[in-house]
Amino acid sequence: MVLLSIIWKNFKTISKNFLLLAFLTVMPLMQLYLINVTTVNAAAEVAESINSGFVEIFIVSRIVNNDMLQLYAAAILTQFLLMTSMIAGAYIVTEREENTMIRVCVAPISKLKVLSGILLGHSITVLLVALVIISASYRFFSVNWGDSLLNLIAITLMAVYVATAMAFIISGIFRNSNVAGGVMSIVVIAMTFTSGGLIQSDKLEKVSNFTINKWISDAYLILAEGGRLRDISLNLTILALIGTLLMLLASLLYRRENVYE
Repeated sequence: MVLLSIIWKNFKTISKNFLLLAFLTVMPLMQLYLINVTTVNAAAEVAESINSGFVEIFIVSRIVNNDMLQLYAAAILTQFLLMTSMIAGAYIVTEREENTMIRVCVAPISKLKVLSGILLGHSITVLLVALVIISASYRFFSVNWGDSLLNLIAITLMAVYVATAMAFIISGIFRNSNVAGGVMSIVVIAMTFTSGGLIQSDKLEKVSNFTINKWISDAYLILAEGGRLRDISLNLTILALIGTLLMLLASLLYRRENVYE
């Protein structure tokens, strides 16, 4: 019962912030719009320069059959999932600063269940917003996300799981909400850059294997190419292992006597 209360409280806290939800939904779509315009204009300039009636641009990468917009769409959605998952970490810091988590801590529930309740409530909100972004990008920019909604939900939830667990670690180390939020933002930006998601470079390919962005965005691209759940099983397994390890570490950080100090 207490676990359900935590889930509902977290879901209600985030979902009632309409401005935040609108911002989180519009920003990825705006990024896609700008990239789409840039791609179209670049193609038009090339066509005009060589006086050709038709020009087709191919992006050579380790993942084939994806154009520039497709590649960036996966990277942008991954970045969105990471950024919004950091909200869960900021939520804990704020609760601790306002001493509102004391009521939870005195309840007969383990610290791991407290984190699980926050994770589940947060996951519901992020999943709904992610589905809106996926639907809108398909409708307005013809971004292909594959033909299985269940597979998209599976990788999205796993991405939220590992990213939120990482946010729990950061919020457990830093006690100030501003500091924790700043560190979370830096971590997300750094991983986005080193993963090569928004800057295509072969030099970053080896480094990208050590970022969660790479495993998330690659899974989306595999599904876009018509891949099945078994085709992204390695991605899901690696993310699950990382997320579980981070959650266990977070549960150690959030010892009941220190959660609200």
